[in-house]
Amino acid sequence: MATSGTATFALDVDQCIEEAFERIGINQPTGGDLRSARRSLNLLLQELVNRGELLWATESHNLVLTAGVSHVPLQADTLSISDMTLRRRGTTDTELSVQSLGISEYRQLPNKAQTGRPLFYVLNRERDAPTLTVWPVPDVEYDVVIERRRRIQDVGSYLDNLDLPMRFLPAIIAGLAYALADKRPGSVDINRRGELLARYETELDRALVEDRERVSLFIMPDLCR
Repeated sequence: MATSGTATFALDVDQCIEEAFERIGINQPTGGDLRSARRSLNLLLQELVNRGELLWATESHNLVLTAGVSHVPLQADTLSISDMTLRRRGTTDTELSVQSLGISEYRQLPNKAQTGRPLFYVLNRERDAPTLTVWPVPDVEYDVVIERRRRIQDVGSYLDNLDLPMRFLPAIIAGLAYALADKRPGSVDINRRGELLARYETELDRALVEDRERVSLFIMPDLCR
């Protein structure tokens, strides 16, 4: 039996919204309904970010530490940093790891002006954009690579695709259907809304389990005790 030979199926924003409306029995949404759905979709994507690490929204980012400067502004969509390495700029030295430090621990450092190779970093999650602080203060220029988690891109045109891999589309559509039903308590009964919420959580759990690194785990016994 012949198959299509392709694996490119995707849904744009308009199609995702249409599918979600159909699940709650609305086949011809108005212009106001579409705007409401897009707003709910943006909120749903933000809620997804709050669930934790997402592989496609984690990426490497390069920056330069200048001698004597310990505070570096990061891209506004940066949410967290999971790893940081550095090497002296213009050299082929081995990349060295920089450890994370809590804000309270940084405040307790007795000499924040001490210079040298940075050993620790602090991520200050400010309102408009986060700031990276390193200690000791760089003594020379360093090339830095950080692994950062970023925000999911906003829902734009109805003809755009969502900033999501295909494996998350079933969960997002299920979540949007629940959000739209929750806005219509008079036309979607509470039992149906409960079913939609349960389906969303199930689909999302499946997607989050799939969205993980597949690496070997080695557990070594502590022979020193």
